[in-house]
Amino acid sequence: MGKKKNFLKSVEWHRKGQEYFKKGDYSGSIEVYKRALKYNSKQSEIWYDLGAAYKFKGENNLFIDVYKQALSIELKRGSKKDLVFLDRNIVDMGDLKMLIISLLIMSIVVFLLSPIGALYLIILCLCVTSVYAYGKKRNREPKRHYDSTETDIREFRRILESDPTDIFYWIQLISTYTDLEHYQKAVNLSKTALVVEPNNIKVMRLLAQAYYEQGRFDQALDACTKALEIDEENLEICQLMGKIYQTMKKYEKSTLAYIKVLENSSERADIQKKLFGNMLHFLENAEFEKQVLYCQQILEVEPRFDKIWMVLGIGYIKLEDRKGATAAYIQAISIDPNNKTSMLNLCEHYFTKGRVKDALEICNQYLRIDPFNTRAKFLKDKIENSMTQ
Repeated sequence: MGKKKNFLKSVEWHRKGQEYFKKGDYSGSIEVYKRALKYNSKQSEIWYDLGAAYKFKGENNLFIDVYKQALSIELKRGSKKDLVFLDRNIVDMGDLKMLIISLLIMSIVVFLLSPIGALYLIILCLCVTSVYAYGKKRNREPKRHYDSTETDIREFRRILESDPTDIFYWIQLISTYTDLEHYQKAVNLSKTALVVEPNNIKVMRLLAQAYYEQGRFDQALDACTKALEIDEENLEICQLMGKIYQTMKKYEKSTLAYIKVLENSSERADIQKKLFGNMLHFLENAEFEKQVLYCQQILEVEPRFDKIWMVLGIGYIKLEDRKGATAAYIQAISIDPNNKTSMLNLCEHYFTKGRVKDALEICNQYLRIDPFNTRAKFLKDKIENSMTQ
């Protein structure tokens, strides 16, 4: 009962210390954190917060000592509890062992009754043993991965225990926990690392990524915004913002973020795919004016993006801009002669305008690529019938 009471007291004082810290009263928070540690000196999070208070107060020597204490506590606790889930792929072979033993016993019994029957059982036993050996060999791989990851974490923590100001190893440690999908751990460590180096963009990105994976989108955006205040041209942050906005279904902001990346990055394929998805959203939701506007902005940056020309053509059709639609479809086909959607749309557009010869030419061009397409065949019959009337 006493341990539980002390734990609750430490939590209470820890929260009060955080309130002082948020108000900028670092001296007050230090005193309160010390009270919390009197009730629970093995809580590394309280030591980390105490270190942060010392750092902001300018007492760097005490900051380093306190961080060493926090890391020492975590090293003593060990990190296996954080990595247990890695062991899920390790197959329990106990049942198979029991099966082999049972078969061996049966072989002996059957041998006394029928030597031939025993021979069959021995062969079966050898087959099962082979399967067991193969399974055991495969099981070693996850264990080695487990040991390697745990070793990395412990090594990073040992280095940081001796020098808590080494931001490189903070980043390595946070990245490892992020890869392991331990996002809350990554959040906590990122906050600690930002006390060490408040303007580190890589740490801010890792923090934003961890928030995003937790579904804490507003906090993720806040971390991205702070990072862009330091480096407004950082493409990794812009791309992450585009992803966050897209997940939040804020497609206009997502599009603007992705356009900025597209304009300055050589890795364009994935960004083009994201932008195309945003444009389809505008189309599906009948937001045609927005669709046309953002398609135009994308094409200013990437003029040979044939799928955007295609979607732009559809937007123009919906806005009854026939001339704009024709130009967009023609441009899409000139970039990619196999853009079948643009061909069919242009064919139907020509047919609607009464340009039946142009419609038939495009339809035949399409059927040379896809001769069994029912929509194209139906459209061709429709065009030819209109020409005979």
